[in-house]
Amino acid sequence: KHSIRDNELEVSIERLPSETSLHVIDEQTKKIKQKIVPTGNIKFTYKSCVDYYVYCLSTVYDFRLFDDFDNADCCLIIKEPLQFEDLLVTKIQEKLPGWSALAKTVSYIDPLNAKEQSIDVCFSKHFRYTYQKEYRIVFVPPSVEALKLDHIFIEIKNLKNCAEIIILEKFYSKNS
Repeated sequence: KHSIRDNELEVSIERLPSETSLHVIDEQTKKIKQKIVPTGNIKFTYKSCVDYYVYCLSTVYDFRLFDDFDNADCCLIIKEPLQFEDLLVTKIQEKLPGWSALAKTVSYIDPLNAKEQSIDVCFSKHFRYTYQKEYRIVFVPPSVEALKLDHIFIEIKNLKNCAEIIILEKFYSKNS
């Protein structure tokens, strides 16, 4: 599905030709030599300078989200979000000492109407996903040197005080 194949490491916006000014600069004088008139929208892509881990959640319980994740067979309902976040961050930081955790709701941007200063690559997403009401916990390495990140596994032994798992019946029905 398209909704789970988006790239959390970059965000693109576009500018209309009427909002863009392009020029050729004279190398000698450093003055404008020629104005270039764009023939279409100009795309700008903001990329994170470092790879990071991201844990994505939704702040709503919406049946539409189950359709986004075809292979989903369960859902974790978090009843105590701050307690859950603290447990998750603690476990991740045990595996990744020195990494920082940042958490907040995602900002949904209209790529034709976004303000550059409002774009935070880790927490921005195309507005076609607004219905997801996403909250992210991002784990950033202590330095920006290139890392090849592989998947990691953590185990939180007891979530009974802060969460409940819901198993989707359709995956366990003999008639489906």
